[in-house]
Amino acid sequence: TDYLVEYKLTSEPTTWSTFSDGTSTSTSATVTSLSNGSGYDFRVSAVNAIGTSTPSSTASATPSAPTAPGAPTGLSGVSGNNQVSLSWTA
Repeated sequence: TDYLVEYKLTSEPTTWSTFSDGTSTSTSATVTSLSNGSGYDFRVSAVNAIGTSTPSSTASATPSAPTAPGAPTGLSGVSGNNQVSLSWTA
């Protein structure tokens, strides 16, 4: 009936926090309000009317800040009367 999503800093030995995402049977979640550049461990438990399962194995990830896009490539120009038509690859 639900999944319990927990996370902790990788550097912390046993301090798990619960990510509050409401009650959901969705098999994916986006954990927010993390610090960019810090490593995190994640685990998930299943919940039903009988109780809560043992946690899954852990997955580790490090959120990163968005970066600027790469430069466009293949810029070319075609001359016209008082104009140049440009094209490039994103």
